[in-house]
Amino acid sequence: MTSDLLKLLPPSLRQDPVLEAIAEAAEIQLKQTYQEAKVVSNLVNIDEMPGELLDLLAFEKHVDFYEANLPIGQKRKLVKSSISLHRKKGTPAAIHLVFNKLALDSKLKEWFQYGGEPYYFKIEVNIKDKSVSEETLNSLIMMINEYKNIRSHLEKIEVFFTTNGKTQVGSCSIFGEDISVFPWQITNIDTKGIYRFGLGQQFFDTTTIFPKGGI
Repeated sequence: MTSDLLKLLPPSLRQDPVLEAIAEAAEIQLKQTYQEAKVVSNLVNIDEMPGELLDLLAFEKHVDFYEANLPIGQKRKLVKSSISLHRKKGTPAAIHLVFNKLALDSKLKEWFQYGGEPYYFKIEVNIKDKSVSEETLNSLIMMINEYKNIRSHLEKIEVFFTTNGKTQVGSCSIFGEDISVFPWQITNIDTKGIYRFGLGQQFFDTTTIFPKGGI
């Protein structure tokens, strides 16, 4: 296979096996350097950055809790969240980001929320259906101390367990009424008929007839 770099040499040097090997080796190195330079030129694309360059970028950005032996996925996550964490250091928002980083269902309660001593706070950890190891709790304490403000002090960590279940509630209503039925009685009688009225008059005259000549 003829090297592209070897094509740039004059014909008199292309036949030299030593120069041919040097040209092929140099071309491999140049291509690799070009790929690395292409990646470095775009530091925003963390997902495409190789592990070696990711370690250098983490050192430059002072990424907290970054270790070279961490899985590559966790390294990328730490580098991505580093700038946001540095901006929010010393605020409750930074502590909540710690909860998300450790995948803990936790709440921050400041002293005035539970009647504690001024400038103290506590952490409530709900373990739900999974346990929390001592290593995780130690990491939680270490990260809290790193991101909290200097004035505030962690008083305690309360770990409690909750379960979720279904509660079925049923109800029934019965309605009734008493009806008293008495014997049938006539209360009102309506009658209908035809009324006929008649009127009669009788007149009598009395006539006395005497014999002729008078009495």
